[in-house]
Amino acid sequence: MPKNIIYFGAKELDLSSNGIFTLKESLGNSTKNLTFLGVKHNQLQWVDRSVLESFTNLKVFLVKANPWQCSCNIMGLKLWLENFLYKGGILDELICKSLDNRKGRDLLKIPFEIYKSCPPMTAPYVMANIHHHNIEHRSNGKHGLHGDYGDGGTHSECEPKPKPRPANLRHAIATVVITGVVCGIVCLMMMAAAIYGCAYAAIMAKYHRELKEVEHLAPVNEHGSPEEKEPLDNYLA
Repeated sequence: MPKNIIYFGAKELDLSSNGIFTLKESLGNSTKNLTFLGVKHNQLQWVDRSVLESFTNLKVFLVKANPWQCSCNIMGLKLWLENFLYKGGILDELICKSLDNRKGRDLLKIPFEIYKSCPPMTAPYVMANIHHHNIEHRSNGKHGLHGDYGDGGTHSECEPKPKPRPANLRHAIATVVITGVVCGIVCLMMMAAAIYGCAYAAIMAKYHRELKEVEHLAPVNEHGSPEEKEPLDNYLA
């Protein structure tokens, strides 16, 4: 029997620091109206989900500083805690003490996919709840309160996650149309620039050819033709 049971009231029970190894199902049957339950600093490794489901009015659950074994056996507790927080419950922290890839991690932050390797009796039940819990959390937009409560009289409130915005078909169509118009205008401008460049190049080429022809004929006109020079030579003779 626990030695240090502290009753804060008819609906509050603190079993912390009692060396408890397990929570019996009879506990929930006799205290189903509890709103506060503390089991910190004990020897709990896991808790059967059926025990927790009997606490239908529980609002605060303090569980830290226990040697939680985050194996397949703890999946029932993990699923119950997810639902507990989803409904607005308050939890301090549940840190795993076993398994190398989970030791020191918060159980609630360990993905459900890690437990795919659980025995056949456990894995199907786990995977059947993954999709259900993910949809509930995304659609609700908040996960309840998950912070230190009871130690210092305060708790931290999680930021509510924004709801995903539904797809707007009209907005998408308008975006596609505007994008198409802009691309068309850009293509026309590029085509006009190309045509202008080709025309300019052709005009400049023709101009340079005519300029060369004029330069080629200029020396002949400057010195005069042989017929023009002959009368002047006869006159001097």
